[in-house]
Amino acid sequence: MHILILPGWRQNTQHWRQFLATFAAPDITCTILDFPGFGIVPIDKNIETFTDAQKWVETYIQKHLYDQEIILIGHSFGGRIASAIASTSPAYLKGIVLIGAPCIYRPNFDVVFKRKLAGLFYFLPSKVRNTFRSHDYKQVQKSDLKKLFKSTIANDQTSSLKHISVPTLLVWGENDSQVNVKVAREISALIQNSTLDVISSAGHDVHIEKPLLLAGKISSYVKTI
Repeated sequence: MHILILPGWRQNTQHWRQFLATFAAPDITCTILDFPGFGIVPIDKNIETFTDAQKWVETYIQKHLYDQEIILIGHSFGGRIASAIASTSPAYLKGIVLIGAPCIYRPNFDVVFKRKLAGLFYFLPSKVRNTFRSHDYKQVQKSDLKKLFKSTIANDQTSSLKHISVPTLLVWGENDSQVNVKVAREISALIQNSTLDVISSAGHDVHIEKPLLLAGKISSYVKTI
């Protein structure tokens, strides 16, 4: 069995080092897939949409892990991709773990409010309107990741989540301010064979904040596959 970790937006191998240092499961190998443009692998200008990103991951699996049974662990953006792949029911996939993954689009009040303000004051200079934009949007506004970002946040996976049949573990920080626990409960209700585990005193980056606890929970989950 092989675990493939798909990091969150603009995260990479370095953000998962503590988790790997504590994770242990017999007969399990583990790889972190660094996405192009996220800090280690150079950006790939052919990846402009969420579908492009999904196909890029699937191509990697076909080339490098074609003969193995796989569990996908996806954090945030990576969780979106993991769930999209799972919804197609590939034969190699035995389970997925979603961590703070916004697979359904449920923006919080601050995001909606700032977007409306930006729209109301469209006549103002862009520098002024940018004060109403999200932190992530500001980061990518002038980068080659802008198209991918806009394609991703607009992608609501509500209908495809219902097609996931592999055992699914959802791990959420109870204080996740980016993807509220309410979203996790809605996702869990859509995936028939899923379990939600909420981590107390943790936010969006559970793998960084609680690496030992997360490693233990995933080790236990792997034993059930």
